Amino acid sequence: VACARACREIGYPVVIKVVSPQIVHKSEYGGVSLGICNETAAVMAFDTIRKATEGRDFRGVVVYPMLRGGCEVLVGMTRDPQFGPVVAFGVGGIHTEILRDISLRVAPVGRAEAEAMIHQIRSFAILAGARGRPPCDLSALADTLVTVSRLPFLYPEIAEIDLNPVFVFEKGLLVGDVRVIGLDHPKQAPGETS
Repeated sequence: VACARACREIGYPVVIKVVSPQIVHKSEYGGVSLGICNETAAVMAFDTIRKATEGRDFRGVVVYPMLRGGCEVLVGMTRDPQFGPVVAFGVGGIHTEILRDISLRVAPVGRAEAEAMIHQIRSFAILAGARGRPPCDLSALADTLVTVSRLPFLYPEIAEIDLNPVFVFEKGLLVGDVRVIGLDHPKQAPGETS
């Protein structure tokens, strides 16, 4: 009932995704339904997702508007034991694990370094507007990379951030899914004392 109401409020078509701390790659477990266009389809999608993810700490679903166009990228941060916070950028969505087209930098990164990360991936031509497609908003993308690279210093309790997919359009971008993992034992921020 709540899922169908959320779909109506957002407006069709929508995407429905599972919410579970045990499921990182939602589509691999049948945890994503795309292009839901009416209430009957929404109820069926909810039931299908719930059954497909049974036994994996199902906590419900989240409903997003269905986005068209744009390029799917990922922006992330993890804490490397040797280098500390590292920011990642690359091809996103379902292509992340297959293509492994990613650039990495030790965080934080400035604007020039964020732009270099974007240009470094093999798929940059797609972002730049290949085959008659409009170019993606590389400025908004660079701003997002800079911001995410600063987060581990502002919030030392964050172990990992995964924005995937990020839909980058000709003007602006939208984050399609977010995963944030906290540290078991948060590190102190520089200058903090216990």
